[in-house]
Parts: sequence; C-alpha cells; structure tokens
Amino acid sequence: MRQPHLVFLLVLLGFFRYSTAVGQTCTIVVTDTILCEGATAPFTVNTTGGTPTKYDWSFGDGFTASTSSPSHTYTTAGTYFPTVKITFSGGDSCTVTGQRIRVFTNPVVKYTITSEDSMCFKGNKLCILDQSFPGTSGAPIKKRVFQLSN
Repeated sequence: MRQPHLVFLLVLLGFFRYSTAVGQTCTIVVTDTILCEGATAPFTVNTTGGTPTKYDWSFGDGFTASTSSPSHTYTTAGTYFPTVKITFSGGDSCTVTGQRIRVFTNPVVKYTITSEDSMCFKGNKLCILDQSFPGTSGAPIKKRVFQLSN
C-alpha cells in the first residue's frame, strides 16, 4: 500500500523540480532620456539568471531591432517607452519596459551679425544678435556655440 503513494510523491517532486523556472531579470539601460528630434540613443540591457539568445526590441515609435545593444534615432517629437523581450537559452524569457524617452522638436536657430560695416568689424568687435527660440515643444536651449573661421 505504501508503494503507490511513494511513486506518486516521487512523480510530484519530479514535476516541481523540472517545472520551476530559473528567475531571470532584465533591465534596459539608456544614457540619455531627453533628446531632440534626429538624436540617436544607444540602448543596452543588463540580464541575470541565464544566457540570452534572442532580443526583440520595440522603441515605442513603431521601429524595432533584434540586436543586444541597438541604437535608435527618434525622428519625431513625443514620449516613448522602449521595451525588450529577451529569450534565454532554456526557453524562459523576460520582458521589460525602460524609462520614458522624451523627444523634443529642434530649436529654431537664428543669428544676425550686426556691424556698421559688413566687411570690416570696427575694432575687431563682432556683435551677434541671437533671435533663436525653442522648438514647438518648448524645450529650453541648453547651450549656444559660435564657431567663426576665415
């Protein structure tokens, strides 16, 4: 009488032993979450608990990739949430959504050189009138760089 129960118990223990999945974790890493239109963001993913064999990326704007560390160019202003599904060698997988990516319209650059004489600048002084303004999404202009050469 004891033997059928023992066989059942061994079968039950074997079932739990082989059906319990090894815990994988996945984290998306992106260096910059605030971008201007046309900027490229590099993505990587950190995983634990297995060997990744397949990557299915979605960048939130209709574009996808299948490499482990893709780069993606956001061409339209908006808010995007990148996701990746990683499949591991044992068949388990994890899906993770990354931080919000905010893409802003490019600022409008408008500079006017003001001087009494357009060919020679009085006393080697140059006046530049900055009439630039943020893009339609209102993101501030962080930095202005002037590069003058002959």
